[in-house]
Amino acid sequence: MKCKVSKILFCKDVSRLQDNFYSVLGLTEECAPNEIRKAYIKKIREYPIEKYPEEFKKIRKAYEILSDPDSRKEYDTMSKYGDEIRQLEAEGFSAMDEEDFQKAITSFKKILIIEPSLHNIRNQLGLALCYDGELDKAIAQFRKLIEMQPENAVYQSNLAFACEKSGFVEEAVFHLNEAFRLDPNDINIMYSLYELHIRNEQYSQARNAIENAILSKDNEGFHKFYYLFKLVEIDIHERDKSSIERSFARIEELLENHPEEKAYVAREYAKLAYELNEVMMYDWSKRLTERAIQLDPSNEDIGELHNYTSGNEELIRENNSLSKDQKVLDPLRHAAGLYIYGSSMDEAEFDESVEVMLHNCRYIAKNQPEETISSIKRLMIKYPAIYEARKDLFSDVMDQAMVSKREHEQYDQMKNDSLITNSLKRLIALYLSDFEQDERERYFDDILDEMSYEQPNKVKQGIDRLKQKYPDLYELNPNFLSEIKKKLNDARPSSNTSSYNTSSQSSNSSSCFVATAAFGSPLAMELDSLRFWRDVYLKKTLAGRLFVRFYYKVGPFAAGLVKRSPLMKVLVRKIVWRILEKLEAKYSINTNLALKRKGDINRWKNV
Repeated sequence: MKCKVSKILFCKDVSRLQDNFYSVLGLTEECAPNEIRKAYIKKIREYPIEKYPEEFKKIRKAYEILSDPDSRKEYDTMSKYGDEIRQLEAEGFSAMDEEDFQKAITSFKKILIIEPSLHNIRNQLGLALCYDGELDKAIAQFRKLIEMQPENAVYQSNLAFACEKSGFVEEAVFHLNEAFRLDPNDINIMYSLYELHIRNEQYSQARNAIENAILSKDNEGFHKFYYLFKLVEIDIHERDKSSIERSFARIEELLENHPEEKAYVAREYAKLAYELNEVMMYDWSKRLTERAIQLDPSNEDIGELHNYTSGNEELIRENNSLSKDQKVLDPLRHAAGLYIYGSSMDEAEFDESVEVMLHNCRYIAKNQPEETISSIKRLMIKYPAIYEARKDLFSDVMDQAMVSKREHEQYDQMKNDSLITNSLKRLIALYLSDFEQDERERYFDDILDEMSYEQPNKVKQGIDRLKQKYPDLYELNPNFLSEIKKKLNDARPSSNTSSYNTSSQSSNSSSCFVATAAFGSPLAMELDSLRFWRDVYLKKTLAGRLFVRFYYKVGPFAAGLVKRSPLMKVLVRKIVWRILEKLEAKYSINTNLALKRKGDINRWKNV
């Protein structure tokens, strides 16, 4: 809804008069209202229009201004304070243009202090307050104006504008109806009422308002065309094809009586065709552009629109078949449907649907590559219009599926390749899986733990073979594989213990669950000694291997208990240090650093 600015009557007519109206009628400023008419009759007898046309005009103007109480008050005010009011008025309008509404409010208020009866200035004040967000104050100003001039359609419209912004929809409707009753020739009033109903999805009320406006017009010209096209817009909102049919029949009937409006009707048909196309009513969209071309064949824009709507007809035909074609995977059919019908969704719903569609397309490309490739080839051959419309997407999915197909083919060969270590095979299988993140991380830790037990040269050899013979599998995570190889190349063993410590850096804390929980870090020196004992001695015997396997099963649970209890942490540390002392004595394992750390900790505790 748009607000309205009424004419500033006194600035246009009164302030520019060179003659004093009281002097023209032979009166003083203190004269009574009944004296004005007597003076007017006397003057026009002295100066009849036939002999003195210019003098008669001045007399008539003076009488019109002074006989109306409001305009007389404005005239008197401008006679005394004209320069000051004009200055404030100019400042106010300039501030409105610059959207400095606070400054405009101040200027208009100053004028009303001088003369509260200046209705046009009060109207401007109400608008400035409304634009500044002071809606209650704006409504108060407009209501005061309507009390003083209830038959003014502009003030009724502006009050409706403020009421709608405040959420008073019913009151806004009432005042717009009043405004239209007062000025039925103002098409903007009906447009505001129509838009208000549409914004609030009050389609039946909008229809009634337009129908009443049509009935109120005796002439059958531009106004009726305008209102009939508004009815079509309501039909589109309601997606009522039968009502659209009836509304267009009324337009065509009216056009027979007003052929001079052909160009206008053609343009309106084209606008509606575009809107119908946006809401996927393609059959009507095409019909309207065809009719618009008949009415105005020279309009190139209408011709282009017709070509556009005709192109969509082929998309619709193909999509009707595609929606039933079970040989094309669902995510690809979903992509086609979104392209054609997506504009009917609101923005949030559309964005969510696109995200789901893209996720599903990635999924089928990765896990069903052959079916995906077959589906896209079918789209290319059987549904060319749809394929061309979404060619970028379908090409990307095809590329992903081709890569996935090669990955699966290479994996089938690689899993039987004896030169690839088991940890690398498991790692590649993990990359190709669709596990959830937490499950993926758990398997990843276990795979790295297994890799730390394998011979470094065989792991490096396996990585090189992956890169050369199974390049698509290597490209699943080339940076990580390259980093593993680099660490293995950089490792330089100087003793049994140091050799293990270097390779174990890539081992996860899961290998020593309880000790990690007790010492707070997998990098603690005590854990290095325990790992060395496990790999060099325990795993060499059957009993040791059984113990390690049992420990891996119960270790995570026990670690959870230790992590939650400070007392358990202290007890486990003491047990570990006791074990390290025994290991040093029995196996000559170098645990000096760890035991020295024990002594440092104990001394710190005793301070």
